[in-house]
Amino acid sequence: MKILQIIPNMARGGAERQCVNLSLGLARRGHDVHVALLNQIKLENNSNAPAHSKPLSDELLDGGVKVYCIGKRFKIDPLAFIRLCDVISDIRPDVAHTWLFAPNCYGRSAAKLCGVPKIYGNERCLNPWKSKPFELIDSILNRFSTAVTTNTKSFEKNGYVFIPNGVDVNKLIDQSGRESRADILSEFGLKPTAYVIVCVARLWHQKRLKWAIWSMDVMRRMHPDAHLLIIGDGPQRNRLMRYRQLYQSEEYVHFLGARSDVPRILRAADVLWLTSLYEGQPNAVLEAMALGVPTVSAHIPAVEEFITHEENGFLVDPNDIPGFARWSTHLLEIPGLKEKIVSNAQETIHQKFDLETMVSAYENLYQS
Repeated sequence: MKILQIIPNMARGGAERQCVNLSLGLARRGHDVHVALLNQIKLENNSNAPAHSKPLSDELLDGGVKVYCIGKRFKIDPLAFIRLCDVISDIRPDVAHTWLFAPNCYGRSAAKLCGVPKIYGNERCLNPWKSKPFELIDSILNRFSTAVTTNTKSFEKNGYVFIPNGVDVNKLIDQSGRESRADILSEFGLKPTAYVIVCVARLWHQKRLKWAIWSMDVMRRMHPDAHLLIIGDGPQRNRLMRYRQLYQSEEYVHFLGARSDVPRILRAADVLWLTSLYEGQPNAVLEAMALGVPTVSAHIPAVEEFITHEENGFLVDPNDIPGFARWSTHLLEIPGLKEKIVSNAQETIHQKFDLETMVSAYENLYQS
């Protein structure tokens, strides 16, 4: 089966990671898989890039997946639409599957115009920014889509096909490496005795990382050796760094930028925080659970689908900023609690988020 995935780019994010996982999984099963990057102008030259900053597109290329850059520059870009149609016409896929809003619009329209037999859209999370006109566009495109997939149960009521994210646990363990915790922390100037909290997120208002910095002020009052490592990049980086300066927290809030060695850093972490206002099915949480790192998350619909408070993680009211510090301290103070949370979390990943189960679900959907 010839399959085309269409996604904005290969920045390090949850949708991008799942697209890569799915594409490589399908390619391993003998399918001819192609990925079109709608917004990306060209693939990065990575010959001199440090190991921790390799883009996801390298994984696709190494796995034999063909990658195309469409180069959309504007919200409405007719030339990009024509280029995408040319790529689709050359590939002549049996299936076109689009990811996120712009590819859902451009990709499904182009696939329909080019006569692709099966066209699938994809919704990753409940986006509060979507106004009526955007919802109308979705509704029109859904009418000629074979189906729309989603990774959150909230969309099942719309008739979307729910397929949970897949986690490649063995690959995560391999990527986490064999370095000692002390060696990993020394890279960031931290002592082995530090209490390490990690946030993995795009630096964007949806992620509410300002709240994480605020909560760290509370955390440090209870545990002076606590440090926050923020992994990711985005348009709010400068604003967040100014906020860090305002709180005089440069000593214990560290911006690491976008990195490809997240599993390695997670292995040295004591807890993961997710402060987001809304999410789909956050990869960072799933990967932390798989690697034995307890999670304290904002109590939002997508996360409550798989985390039960005080059983396999902790859920904090989104407006309870000190709650992140409170439940992180709880982990330290109650004997055996961390071990229980970690064991239950890893069992959740094993039962609900197996990678091959996810690939099979999509494969069966495409073939139905």
